Amino acid sequence: MAKITLFTAEEYEARHTPKRERQVIEWMDLLRTVEPGWAGDVELEEGDEKRKVRLMLQDAASRLSLTLRFRPLKDKQKMQFEVIALDISGNEI
Repeated sequence: MAKITLFTAEEYEARHTPKRERQVIEWMDLLRTVEPGWAGDVELEEGDEKRKVRLMLQDAASRLSLTLRFRPLKDKQKMQFEVIALDISGNEI
């Protein structure tokens, strides 16, 4: 006989949200309380691509009207960023 599993609306949404979107939302939750002047370190996991992680972090930040500036690091498994303030013209304050 078939087995039926029921899900709440939240559980159903979580199951049908792409992995990338779930990660961006998780990072938005982390970034929600930061302000210009804050900084962060990122340690990449096996298989992570630095470029993709940076783009996803920028996406999460931009949804919160934040701007991130990444610092170049020689270590390919680490990234570092700073939250910066921009004026209306898009210039760093």
